[in-house]
Amino acid sequence: MKRAALLLALAGCRHAAESSSGPWQVPLSAPSQDEVVATVDGRPIRAGDVATQARAAGTSAQQALQDLVDAELLAGEAARRGLEKDHDVQLAVRQTAARRLLETTFEKEVTPASLSERDYRRAYNAQRNMFDHSEYVDTWHILSPADAKAPPEEKQAARAVAEEIARRARGIGSAEAFKALADQVAPPPGKKFKIEQIITARDGWVVPEYSIPAFDQLKKPGDTSAVVETNYGYHVIYLNKRIPPRHATLEEAKPELTQFLFPQLQRTELTRFVGEAMLKHHVEAHPERVQ
Repeated sequence: MKRAALLLALAGCRHAAESSSGPWQVPLSAPSQDEVVATVDGRPIRAGDVATQARAAGTSAQQALQDLVDAELLAGEAARRGLEKDHDVQLAVRQTAARRLLETTFEKEVTPASLSERDYRRAYNAQRNMFDHSEYVDTWHILSPADAKAPPEEKQAARAVAEEIARRARGIGSAEAFKALADQVAPPPGKKFKIEQIITARDGWVVPEYSIPAFDQLKKPGDTSAVVETNYGYHVIYLNKRIPPRHATLEEAKPELTQFLFPQLQRTELTRFVGEAMLKHHVEAHPERVQ
């Protein structure tokens, strides 16, 4: 049933494209000079349509041809019964028209080639620590908080809780199980545990009292640390993985940067594209009527 519905939509698109009757003046599929391989009530099915259907469905050309003939028959019968006026059918046609417009204009004009060298360089410099760095450790930690100026008994209570977490964490097996320890051990009175993922270099982006023990104590994924003390309190650290050093040039980083930059460019350019289209049409919106 799903395939029939899809084929019906394809047949409807082709019929709209090659007929001058009906409410739609914009072709829903590109005009084609391909050889006609079948007709249904005079509506042509062309070789290119068969090839497209065969690729999409993963079938032979003969099966794709039969599927398209079946779809045209169903589309013709639906039209004979007046179903082309159905609200859902009209909505589907509008959506197909919009997709076709984007395919034939916007998506051909806005491609990764539209990204400038300046775009790449700015993104590379902003995210240089992803592409040019020493070894990193990717960790989770559970913090039993205690301010550096807290009284000794408060620090002692916070450390005792952290020691219990460290004991239970040995051989824990997974990051999810490690994080769940915060629900299994009571925090110090009046305090809450902090659970956080931290990626850092050894001399890196967090206090060295955290980063150096993380490097020195944690060697393989799943390792956990002894209690680590910082000005924030007492940490138990879990190693997700060690990230090898990397020194990629801008050119080497471009494929990854494209994955990040191109969707942003598409969103920006689509806003511009829609704005230009609005200048050619009369639009009235009444948001106050929307409940």
